[in-house]
Amino acid sequence: MKKLLLLFAFFAAVAQSCDEPEDPYAEQRDLLEKQDFKISQHLEENNITAVKDDYGIYRVALEENPEGEEIAFGDVALVNYTISQLDGTLIGENEVESMRLGYLDPNQNNIQQRYLPTALFVALGHMREGETYRFYVPFNTAYGNFDLTGVVPNQSIIVIEMEVEEVYQTKEELFAADLAAIDSAVVAREDTVTDTLSTGIRKVLLEEGEGEMVDANDVVSVEYTGYLLNGKEFDSNTSAGDPLFEFVVGAGKTIPGFETAVKSMKKGEKAVFYIPSTQAYGSDGVFIGPELVRSKFNAAIPPHSPLIFEIELVELVKK
Repeated sequence: MKKLLLLFAFFAAVAQSCDEPEDPYAEQRDLLEKQDFKISQHLEENNITAVKDDYGIYRVALEENPEGEEIAFGDVALVNYTISQLDGTLIGENEVESMRLGYLDPNQNNIQQRYLPTALFVALGHMREGETYRFYVPFNTAYGNFDLTGVVPNQSIIVIEMEVEEVYQTKEELFAADLAAIDSAVVAREDTVTDTLSTGIRKVLLEEGEGEMVDANDVVSVEYTGYLLNGKEFDSNTSAGDPLFEFVVGAGKTIPGFETAVKSMKKGEKAVFYIPSTQAYGSDGVFIGPELVRSKFNAAIPPHSPLIFEIELVELVKK
């Protein structure tokens, strides 16, 4: 009888252990503890004093500006950054111009945070305009479990050094910054603006068209090439064999600024348009940085980016 009770107790214990699910986060917590120790050890060995936040990110103030603007959710910050591994191996930095980064809630899932290190958003919450900080970031708020073989070792600690140049707190401030950046690009490209559309779009006429202007509900077919303000091409349909881009004006099949640009054209016309970010992809662009990491993904337009489009109106069917 005693053996039977012991056997019953054994099977009961096995059944209970089977009912208890394994902790799916145990391995991650273990790795984070090891990385926290590794960061702490690095800081101690290099005589660096840092403050740890609730995300497990350590920060060091390199240049403070107590009088600078604070950054609130929804603001857009103009930043410069460098991202490295903990041993100092450079991963990359913003290549040419400063990067516009919207301050989003790090606890909310959004398309930017699927690619950007969440630590960038956490960092903005600690900073003011005119400040520079260094952040030591464990893998879960860095590049996580993305497969970045040959670019960033999997589940890596990263170090972000970031400077906040300016903060745009309203759409009006961001729009003004867009126009200033556009006008600088116009000068750099030695273009001559022939018209400024009502939405702030700068137009440079290359070849005149003929006939009627485009109206809402017209069907248009165009060739185009899109560029960032730094001249980097991100899209085009001008190669041999590429189909024309056909759409109904006003149907919302393209960004507002592209439609506004086309509505200013006649058949056969060719022009360059400088489009503010508010008339382009706004905050919906996906910034994947730096360049070495971006090569692993297919997303070329950073958020809050003014754009340049060279457009030729090939066909026009009036409504």
